[in-house]
Amino acid sequence: MLPETVIHKWAETEPNVKIKLSKMSKGYQWEITYEGQDGRGVINVIKSVDSALKECFKEE
Repeated sequence: MLPETVIHKWAETEPNVKIKLSKMSKGYQWEITYEGQDGRGVINVIKSVDSALKECFKEE
């Protein structure tokens, strides 16, 4: 009888951006969560998401 071998493989997935958006009495507030290996890249993604949120939910 041959021995059994089990091989586990996980698919590589891209990091997800998570946003928690709250409606406050004087506008919106948000929390952005993003994980990555490259610190500069993480900062750039967060800046980009923050800019997009400011544009969408800017106070009038």
